[in-house]
Amino acid sequence: MLAGVLQAFMPILSMLHTQEDRTGIGLMMRRVMRLVTFFDILFTILFVAFPQGLLFLYEVQDPETAAITITAIRIFSFMFLFRGAYLFFQQYFQVVGRKAYAVVISLIDGFVGICPLAYVMAMAFGLKGLWLSFPLLSAMLLTGVLIENMLIAKRSGGKYRGLYLLEQADMDEIVFEQTLCGDRDTITEISEEIRQNCLKHHIDEKKANIIALSCEEIGIYTEDQNVKQSRSEQLLIDLMIRIKKSEAVMIFRSESLPFDWMKAAGEDYSNIWMLKKIADKSEYDYVMGMNQTRISIII
Repeated sequence: MLAGVLQAFMPILSMLHTQEDRTGIGLMMRRVMRLVTFFDILFTILFVAFPQGLLFLYEVQDPETAAITITAIRIFSFMFLFRGAYLFFQQYFQVVGRKAYAVVISLIDGFVGICPLAYVMAMAFGLKGLWLSFPLLSAMLLTGVLIENMLIAKRSGGKYRGLYLLEQADMDEIVFEQTLCGDRDTITEISEEIRQNCLKHHIDEKKANIIALSCEEIGIYTEDQNVKQSRSEQLLIDLMIRIKKSEAVMIFRSESLPFDWMKAAGEDYSNIWMLKKIADKSEYDYVMGMNQTRISIII
């Protein structure tokens, strides 16, 4: 169940990583970790308090076998306090391209770690030592992952930060984050704010106008689609603008029914037609109920 919960969040984290949305990645990871911690504690309490449920599931009826099994389940269940966290790191590292790190975690979590530890613990403490080796391995592995993450962040010279190894923006990179909401007038006002922010960061006026125009047109088009879908709630459009030396990247996300503005008919010289001409590169995707648009403009 826990693995299923983690896998459900991986497409979103993959999308955020592709879009280099560092703020979104940090927010999502903290939420997922809180959810993982909740389930870890819940499963541990359930198995410690009600191990008889598993006995009933596997039809264990012999009293002597049942007593040994209950002890084993209670000891084994403490593994959940640690395992969910490093499984999350394992899957996250696959998403962000640290596949070798993820493989190492997987191997230690499997036979590479448990076989020698279980042998040593069984020889030292008997059958209880065998079962104790599972939570002990989980605690040791999570501790090792956290220490390694801190060392990677320290060795990166500021490129990565914290236990989640969140990549930091380049010094010469400008990032704007804004929420577009409301009617056309409100979207137009926010677009003007974006233009003024660009000018404050010494971006050429023509380029600032193009960036603001692109944001305005996508915002208005998205709002029009919301009206066509007869949605009563106010539409919120999450906007992130990343400006580098030679490129401006705009990322739009909105939670609604799918629509692909890139396939819109758009008559010549219409707003959509102009946006297609302005953009040097455009991408659209629909992930877990969310429209994703990425527009790149060479500046």
